[in-house]
Amino acid sequence: MPEREGLIGNKDKEKFAQAGFKGNLQTPEGSVNLFTEFDDRKVDLLTNIADLSGIVPGLIVGQSKVENSASLILIESDTKSLRFDEETTSVILMGSKDDFIDGQAVLWTSYWLMEAQRQEKSLFTLHSSALTIDGKGVLLLGHSGAGKTSVMLDLCRKYNGQVVSNDLTVVSHNSASGDINLINGTKDLRLRLSTVLRNFPDLADLFHGTNGSAWEDKISVNPEQIGLVSALEPNKLDAIFEIHLDSKEQDPLLVEKDDGIPFLYRLYEDMSRIVRGSAISVFSKEAKFLGYMPSLDTEDKHNRRVDCINQMVKKSGIMSVSGGNLGQVSKTIHDILNAS
Repeated sequence: MPEREGLIGNKDKEKFAQAGFKGNLQTPEGSVNLFTEFDDRKVDLLTNIADLSGIVPGLIVGQSKVENSASLILIESDTKSLRFDEETTSVILMGSKDDFIDGQAVLWTSYWLMEAQRQEKSLFTLHSSALTIDGKGVLLLGHSGAGKTSVMLDLCRKYNGQVVSNDLTVVSHNSASGDINLINGTKDLRLRLSTVLRNFPDLADLFHGTNGSAWEDKISVNPEQIGLVSALEPNKLDAIFEIHLDSKEQDPLLVEKDDGIPFLYRLYEDMSRIVRGSAISVFSKEAKFLGYMPSLDTEDKHNRRVDCINQMVKKSGIMSVSGGNLGQVSKTIHDILNAS
């Protein structure tokens, strides 16, 4: 365990010294060793973290220490804080046992640390959906609510696509070959009742009861629950689409190449938000911020992101598909793939 007692006050140094190895969290090209000084035998912290693993792409929870790993040390204390030590790549989280035992704070702090490790090897997390159709890898980008999940679901159902990810996608860039690959991602699909009633009425029976608003009533399902197939291996990225589905189906379908500054800015911001700590916060059981998460960004990581984005534009190209109805958008994407 890193010997960085200077990060905490004298009152908690003894607890810091007693913190023992608990387990390890891993994703492709990233890992965090977890240390705790409190007894969690009644409620197993690692089990709770594993139960949340579906919200972090490729997360594996293990019990063996990994060399050259980042470290996360949990200290039970009246003080609530998050301290990061760049020299040892260590985080000390201080708070009550109840702040940590559900696994949320550990999970998100570890994800932030692992994203920095991944970006050092040109792997990046994107807010997106991804699938394969006839062996071709497709990345769907767009703002929240733009229709990425609906378009992916429609493409998979109509054209035998396989789900790579929904919400978060990990991509890799090989600077030597120029290849960009879809590595993995979160698989669960969040379905909104209003969208299901409009576009996928056969799935309406998945909703039990209502929250009073078809817009607010949402459920999460894995692909296999609704007859889809998950892609099990990494896939080469062949096409990128930025989606903006018109929910009112009033705007005409518009398809155009999109590689201007506004799009490049959005893509760069998306690839930067986790490593910079702007998309992740950790909270106490009282929903209070546990502490400041500093940026883990560097010029090298910036250069790797820029190289990846430039290759996306050069090799795959980015097409903007907006307006129209769901069927038109899906058919357009499929036709473009067939023509490539």
